[in-house]
Amino acid sequence: MRLAAILFFFVIAALAYLSIRKAHGLQLQYRQSYLPAYTLYLAGWNILVVLAVVQFVLVGAFLPARSSVLLATTPLFYTVAAITLYFFSSFMVQIAGHELRTPFKVVYAILWGSGALLIVIMGARSAPSISGYPVVLSVVQYLLRTATVCGWGLYLLFNLKKVDDPPERKFQRNFVIILLSAYALFDLSLKIRPFRFSDYLISSLQIGFNFPALFYLAHFLRQRSLERPFETGPPDLNSVLAPLGISPREAEIVGLILKGFSNKEIAGSLFISLDTVKKHTYNIYRKLGVQNRVQLSYFIQNRPQD
Repeated sequence: MRLAAILFFFVIAALAYLSIRKAHGLQLQYRQSYLPAYTLYLAGWNILVVLAVVQFVLVGAFLPARSSVLLATTPLFYTVAAITLYFFSSFMVQIAGHELRTPFKVVYAILWGSGALLIVIMGARSAPSISGYPVVLSVVQYLLRTATVCGWGLYLLFNLKKVDDPPERKFQRNFVIILLSAYALFDLSLKIRPFRFSDYLISSLQIGFNFPALFYLAHFLRQRSLERPFETGPPDLNSVLAPLGISPREAEIVGLILKGFSNKEIAGSLFISLDTVKKHTYNIYRKLGVQNRVQLSYFIQNRPQD
């Protein structure tokens, strides 16, 4: 039993490392603005899973009386969960092309802070016995976690009508469906603890919860990169467009437009906001006397080269 617990710990730790490495690889390869937040979210989630394996599997195998361990690790679990779901929120809102607003950050801090205060109060009242303490922790975390995951999932679904790029709209819809389906399975696993080996099964589902969405995200980014045409403009757009009043940053955006990048993808590639991209695009059109991307491409392709 102890050997199985140790082996299981190393398997879960290896899977956690692989998922974080995969997400970080996507971040370095595709440089989308939302990928750093996604990598941090996965790192936080996997830390929670590894901690849970240590607590429920390893400690359970070596120290059957694990109540004191549960009490000692409660603040750590809660803190990591709060940070993890914050990065999840940042990731989801950036997929939609926005940033987390100050009101959300304030409400988020108040909710998680109130939960922490409630746990501290219950822990003080329960000491030295912790009966009911884990229940309070589970309920508070469950409500906050479910509200965050499902809330942002619904937010993306309602935001689909504002996405004008069909592949991007399809990706967001499928990604949310995959994510929420995996979360529903994970949530269901939490209700089977009375069964034998349930800690092993729950930990496996916890670590696998994010893999379907991660692989779908990787597939989408790979497909989008393959769809990009070769450079269609002149090799040095800056020198060509500078006499027309186009700044180096605007020339860079023109180059990405000619490659077929959407405004959102341009924002991700250049690490600027979507509103900034729209402002630059408006100025480019005005300076060159064009009205859309087709006219811009025609203008660049047919401009005499020195």
